[in-house]
Amino acid sequence: MPYPNEQEKQSMAEGLPITEQDIPNTAPLKACVFNDSTGVTFAKDDSGQENNKFRIIGYSGGIIKGHWYWGNLAIDLQGVKFYKKRIAVLESHFISSRLGFTTKQEISDNVTVEGEFLENDNAQAMKNDIKKGFPMEASMFCPPSVIEQVKEGTNVKVNGKILKGPGTVFRKSVIKEVSMCVFGADSNTKSSAFADSQKVKFNLFQETTIMAGEETQTVIEIESAESFAAQYPDLHAEIFAAGKSEGVAEGQKTERDLFASLKEACGDDHELLSQCFSEGKTAAEAMQLYADKLGKENTQLTATVTELQKKRKLVDPVVTEFSDEAGEPGAEEGEKPATFMAAVDAYAAKHKCSKADAVKACAELYPKLHEKLRNTKVD
Repeated sequence: MPYPNEQEKQSMAEGLPITEQDIPNTAPLKACVFNDSTGVTFAKDDSGQENNKFRIIGYSGGIIKGHWYWGNLAIDLQGVKFYKKRIAVLESHFISSRLGFTTKQEISDNVTVEGEFLENDNAQAMKNDIKKGFPMEASMFCPPSVIEQVKEGTNVKVNGKILKGPGTVFRKSVIKEVSMCVFGADSNTKSSAFADSQKVKFNLFQETTIMAGEETQTVIEIESAESFAAQYPDLHAEIFAAGKSEGVAEGQKTERDLFASLKEACGDDHELLSQCFSEGKTAAEAMQLYADKLGKENTQLTATVTELQKKRKLVDPVVTEFSDEAGEPGAEEGEKPATFMAAVDAYAAKHKCSKADAVKACAELYPKLHEKLRNTKVD
């Protein structure tokens, strides 16, 4: 990667405008895929038995040598974090091939995740291959927000190890997902999972260690946030402002997404929506509360409608199609939906309505499945 030349540095010092092309602060997303020679193993339960869980060391904390884009690379463990409390585990970084999700995430001397395989055919096939001894590798998608470029002939200390330039240190980064791959990161340099046009933006940290001679060297160590702020006040202020802005924006988006999911789950019940939002309920918990409330309110209504239909000897095509005696829409004749939520999804798809409206309808159409859902505890 090119560095600003002397004229560009002078322009920066004088506060003159510099075009985006003059400062390399973007990189292709596919350059944020890393393999640290790690594999996928099974996690064991308290009794020491393997189960449906996997364990992956996504990054050992060492130097990744000769990365095709960054050169020698290290990810500062003090500046890395996970994107969410649970992140996706995919096959070769393709979102259409979901293998599982993390249930445990840890950053200490390395980056470790544990999780559960999904029940889909692809995930179970992957699980069986690993169980039989197939050497599946792991790959981590970890885009940076602040990087330090290390020039040739210089070096830096990161995670207790020395990185010799040319290379790069991710001082701030976010782990967004982990994948199981046949060839780790190598195959993903040409993978269509990330288009060439997809870019990640980051801030440049230009300070690097200066070699004093062939036999001696000086390593700049930043012992704490306070010492870093004292040595580099302008850069510290810039990073702090960027982090604060990103955190606020991310928090606002998270709140908006949560409210939207709760609104869909609660339908037109504004009182329940307010309650679930204030109590921090998930969409699944809100859906169960809504279904439970509907069950109590609609018990008498369902009995009345059923009695009227018997008296009038009317056949409602919708009720016939979605009753407990009828099959799930699109299924073979006589087949019933397996769960209440399967019936809700089918009803919503067929009638192009919200899940909340589908829950209302299916509470009447599938009383037994609805009662089973109400008696099921949400994890």
